[in-house]
Amino acid sequence: MNNNSSVAIAALYPEHIHISMIETRNHPNDSPADSISVGKIDRICQSQIKAYLQENLGLDVAVAYPTDIKFTRLVSQLVDGFVLTIDNIRIVFIPSEDLDYCGFEIQQEWVDLSNWAADYYVPVQVDLEGKFLHLWGFISHRDVKNWGEFDRIARTYIIDSEYLSDDLDDLWLTCELIASGEMSPERAAISPIPELLAQTAQELINSLLQHKSIFSPRLDLSFEKWGGILNQPKYLELYLNPAPAKEPVSVALTIPRVITRLSDWLDGQSTAIYQDWKSIETFLYPTQPVPAFWNSPDKLKPRLAPNHFRGVPLDTAGKIDLAIKQLYTNSDVSSLQIPAHLSQPAELLVYLIQHTNNDSLRFQALEYLWTIAPEHELVQSRRIKDLGMTIQGHSIGLMIAALEKKDKKLSVLSRIYPLGTESQLTPNLQLWLLDEHGNSATKQPIVSRSNPLDSYIQLHFSADRGDVFSISVKLNESSVTEPFTA
Repeated sequence: MNNNSSVAIAALYPEHIHISMIETRNHPNDSPADSISVGKIDRICQSQIKAYLQENLGLDVAVAYPTDIKFTRLVSQLVDGFVLTIDNIRIVFIPSEDLDYCGFEIQQEWVDLSNWAADYYVPVQVDLEGKFLHLWGFISHRDVKNWGEFDRIARTYIIDSEYLSDDLDDLWLTCELIASGEMSPERAAISPIPELLAQTAQELINSLLQHKSIFSPRLDLSFEKWGGILNQPKYLELYLNPAPAKEPVSVALTIPRVITRLSDWLDGQSTAIYQDWKSIETFLYPTQPVPAFWNSPDKLKPRLAPNHFRGVPLDTAGKIDLAIKQLYTNSDVSSLQIPAHLSQPAELLVYLIQHTNNDSLRFQALEYLWTIAPEHELVQSRRIKDLGMTIQGHSIGLMIAALEKKDKKLSVLSRIYPLGTESQLTPNLQLWLLDEHGNSATKQPIVSRSNPLDSYIQLHFSADRGDVFSISVKLNESSVTEPFTA
């Protein structure tokens, strides 16, 4: 375990819970190819947190629905989080590798399905490199319904940190009081989900299975229909073990013949086969219409992002200095000895990018660098391609950027932008990462919102040299897919 990271965070948040992660054996249902960051992270967190609460705090802890071992892996692929009961009070723990303590998200299934809803919700920061878990607050079901901002496109409740209680000791005491009858449960009313007829459920499941290898089923049905399947163990069983189809169902994944090799970009190669991929400057030549999202009066100095990142203002020298100082207070880099000759913002950001092992922090620093110094040589590997009018009449641009890390792996960022005169994306546009077989490499897509509209959506990930993957963009029944190799 990275003692410096855990000790620093524990000192900043003494009322929170910090758990050292212990190596565990694979779950019986795990395949050897499972990724710790995709399928296994919920189950690892579940076992670690359960053991800690039992052994260190002496609490009465049990695993709640879904308890059947055959459903465990399936559920972890469909939603984020898991349920433990303390004194028979249901608590949903939501693991995330995000370092942002401004808030967190709870998927609607955990709030609005009667068999899934809990009494309380606990966000869990997962530091896989430092090997520790950070339980940093809790909120009741009633407060989620009252204060959470519901995103109808992504079907998540967005919880601002100001509505969380910091002291986890209060949660254990509250569970005890509710269990003894001295306190009433803090639950809001849930609208009932109509139970599906067996034939209807079978038809919906068959439809979902036709494209489950590429797109998550979570957003492909109305919540009432999706919830009707998920809320009933018998229909989960059908989804997990479908009846043999009369005719084999195939999924057509259209892959262009040219596979973009990101290592060529990093090595400075710009061959004819990549002529559709433009540098930022080339894309904004006066002969090209200027996309509205650039919002820059100077065509020679475009910027792909506004002068802020996730609400962090970067429009003045003072604000930039403050933002960079806050990056360096992160526990993963707080011990870095910054060379005395480095004083300029771009230099400090580059040093951080090159010396941190934390991908989330690296990309945040990279975002800052793109915003304040978009022509810096470190970020010249980013390129953009006009995907044309292939998504139901909407002109879409795909930006890809790659950065080599110390371990020679690539950090990859993909973004979807509106092109032409549009400044926001159409709602419900889905961004997916697919593996070399065309299977989804993420639990759910990144989805553009309707309120407020998004100016772009993005996802980032790491890849080994030689890895093959695709970026897929989908809107309703239309989709376009671009293949890459790292």
